[in-house]
Amino acid sequence: MAGAKFNFMRSPLIALLVIIQLFSFTAFAEAPDTLITLGEVSVTARRQKDFGAGHSLTNLDSLLLRQQSHQDLGYLLRRNTGIFIKGYGPGSLATTSLRGGTASQTALMWNGFSIQSPMNGQADLSLLPAFFADEVQVQFGGGSALWGSGAMGGAIFLNNIRPAENGFTALVGLNTGSIGDFAQQIKLSYALQNFSTTVRAFNRKASNQYRFANSTLPGNPVEEQQKAAFGQKGILHETWFSLGAKHQFDFRWWWQDNDRDIPPGLDFTFYESHQKDKSLRLSGQYQYSLPGMLLFVRGARLNDEINYSDNFGYDGTSHFTSLIGEIDTRWVPREDLVVSGGINLQNTKANALEYFEEKQRNSTALFASVKWETFHKKLELVASGRQEFVQGYEIPFAPSLGFSLKLFQNWALKGNTGYNFLLPSLNDLYWLPGGNPELKPEQGWSSDLRVERNLRESERQENFNPFSKVSIGFYNRKIQNWIIWLPVINDPWLWSPVNRLEVHSYGLENHIGGYWKTGASLLSWNLRYLFTAAEITKPIYEGDPSLNKQLTYVPKHRAGLNLSFFHKNIGLSYDHDFSGIRYTTGDNEEWLPSYHTGDVTVTWHYRLSTYRLGINAGIENIWNTRYQVIANRPMPLRFFRAGISISYN
Repeated sequence: MAGAKFNFMRSPLIALLVIIQLFSFTAFAEAPDTLITLGEVSVTARRQKDFGAGHSLTNLDSLLLRQQSHQDLGYLLRRNTGIFIKGYGPGSLATTSLRGGTASQTALMWNGFSIQSPMNGQADLSLLPAFFADEVQVQFGGGSALWGSGAMGGAIFLNNIRPAENGFTALVGLNTGSIGDFAQQIKLSYALQNFSTTVRAFNRKASNQYRFANSTLPGNPVEEQQKAAFGQKGILHETWFSLGAKHQFDFRWWWQDNDRDIPPGLDFTFYESHQKDKSLRLSGQYQYSLPGMLLFVRGARLNDEINYSDNFGYDGTSHFTSLIGEIDTRWVPREDLVVSGGINLQNTKANALEYFEEKQRNSTALFASVKWETFHKKLELVASGRQEFVQGYEIPFAPSLGFSLKLFQNWALKGNTGYNFLLPSLNDLYWLPGGNPELKPEQGWSSDLRVERNLRESERQENFNPFSKVSIGFYNRKIQNWIIWLPVINDPWLWSPVNRLEVHSYGLENHIGGYWKTGASLLSWNLRYLFTAAEITKPIYEGDPSLNKQLTYVPKHRAGLNLSFFHKNIGLSYDHDFSGIRYTTGDNEEWLPSYHTGDVTVTWHYRLSTYRLGINAGIENIWNTRYQVIANRPMPLRFFRAGISISYN
């Protein structure tokens, strides 16, 4: 296929840029002589905040991140957002399924850079420590216009934020668990008005000898896992400084080493495997500020290496290096108008034993957005567009339109529609045997409509409000050219990816939160219910029994409860999670049963002058539920965790 050519007729983004510029010049002509002066801008990614109108954005607050800093990202998302996490057990693979999509269809952004593997198209959330994030946000809904390939079902943002107060701070933490888990953490920060530096380090080892119910044996006897040990260690360092009022810089590097045994499935107990993951992520950003205008120049180098071996004699290493450069401008000609545009360049080189030679992918993307607030700032309108160019692909232009209308008493009506796409992973294209270099990008439309209410802390005047947070929404999306690996005709032992599926997903996402406070006590709750229908609308072959059936491992029903009680320096929380049945075959004739699980955590802290002592203890799976998220991958029965931390500020 010929490479994509750049011309006006085939690039609607150019028309969008022209319209934005004309609109901006008109607005500028009507603006006062002095441009709007922008306040200090955090170096964290802001695009989802400025141009995410119509999307639902869930934030995990700083208190939760501090209390659960010993957990991985997969655990936090499963317990607090409603995202279905395909987990294989503690320390094992954990990936997302958002709105019925694959892990590749959810973008994972670290301070504005996608850290999904271009080789398999996904990220293992069990390898990402919550301790390395200051802010975690989840955007529900397609976002290719903002983030490019991969953000078809939504995006997860991991952000690091410079210290809010000047001076020296320190934190040391120790955590342990009854399954043979022991972890240490340390965080040191020093900040001045124009400078800050922070370093975090962690080390974790776990034998993961957890109890589980063996469903393959009569009576489902309880056994102990012996082949799931893992070790992790990592360092994250960040430095921020400014030169005068116009120039800001930030630099980060994230090194991590993971070494783990992969427990065999209950149906394949004689198979043993081992995996080592190493990663080094470097990023930097320069911000230039003028009255009414910001210029961002950012870049990153991402390097991952995986060594996989098993007891059948296989020992292979795969690795990739991605270089990313981006220029992004933000212009505010008047208070009710924000205009943005930029260019993103990426180069990826990857190699694996199954590639036989190094593979390379280069991409160029042009993107633009405009946000306009009107009717006394009650209506917010956003238009965005992105055009990517990759040799060998006809990548569609990805537009997006969104709105947010303030109704009354903090209620808002939000909507969004956009075109989204996903490039095939390098493994899909080049893995031998089986890779298919003729694959097309997955692509399709998605739409959202929801009603939301969100009271800020300063607005919570009543002692009781059962609906301080409300989000009730409906979404609809249709994806074509969905990539699926299927057996090759006349060779059932050989599988190859093809653009065969068409999937229609639709559903409800409901979140309700409230609180009750009296004196020194506070009770808060968050309820969620998600309905997800993800149906195959095009037969793979004549007589395909999966037609109009639910996709495998996509539960139609998900629900949860987060309940917290605080009295002075004592806290008690309970997190409940429910998942409906998950079909394990395309014809929906076989499935895993639904399950309920619950976790309880007790916290206590004591402050003495500038020191703070914190103690936490928890029980995971307190109801001792026997369940599997993935077939023949048993999850642990009840076990305990405890930790202690000392901080100085």
